[in-house]
Amino acid sequence: MRRRNRKALAVLLATSLGGLIAFSVLDGSHAEAKASAAAAQPAAATKTVLVVGDSVAKMYSTYFATEAAKHGYSLVTAAWPGCPSTGVPKILSSGKPFKRTCAPLVANTQDAMVKRYRPALVIWWSRYELAPRIGPHGDVVPLGSQQWLREQKAAFDKRVAALTSLGARLVTVQIEPPGPDLAVRNPGEHYFLPGQTLLHRPDVVNRWNAFLASHKGPDLFSISVKHLVCHNDKVPCNDNLPDGKSARPDGIHYSPTAMQRFAPKIFNEIWHTAGLQAGRKL
Repeated sequence: MRRRNRKALAVLLATSLGGLIAFSVLDGSHAEAKASAAAAQPAAATKTVLVVGDSVAKMYSTYFATEAAKHGYSLVTAAWPGCPSTGVPKILSSGKPFKRTCAPLVANTQDAMVKRYRPALVIWWSRYELAPRIGPHGDVVPLGSQQWLREQKAAFDKRVAALTSLGARLVTVQIEPPGPDLAVRNPGEHYFLPGQTLLHRPDVVNRWNAFLASHKGPDLFSISVKHLVCHNDKVPCNDNLPDGKSARPDGIHYSPTAMQRFAPKIFNEIWHTAGLQAGRKL
């Protein structure tokens, strides 16, 4: 009788111990799996705003930084004056390249900023997409043609994918009409590459702005500042401030007074359009 009890107890202990061992192995594997899954998850976006674009975007960055700070965000800029945010090479309509190229420096700088700061919001404000470009076979793509628009869209999509690859939301600022002084200067391509397009090719400007405006989320959005800057729909438009002075003394770049006036309104519209005000998780 005692031998039977001892045998039964030994079987019970062996069974229980085996269960404990099995449980421990399964629990350990589960913990490792969870750890691996956590390691595979990308780090969350940070409370950082990244600005890309041309000289106007760069000049506004200081004022946008003040607005971002009101929401507990910091701001960094990868804006390049006189360069397309798409990172494509700058050329004249003749096909002649500029002595100082923007490619691939623009794209590389943007990518480095995204990797380093992991922004939650990217602001894109650029006019240089309204410029001639070289096609895949080295030929000049006619400005405003279907091929031009198709290739510009592809370049834009590629940059946006990179800029939002780590969780950012991106808001483009559509290109506003220039001020009267640009028409007075009427600069050639060497002085202001997209100047002639802004003044004399509303069809190209409108098609590009329509493309930007067509993006309504979930990670890519667009706003227009025309209603803030212009008092009419003309090109160039009346952009006078309450004191009677032009908001853009050279027809493109905003005066400090104008930036102080417009920056809070523009940033607020960008912020709400991106949905960050709704408490986006970071």
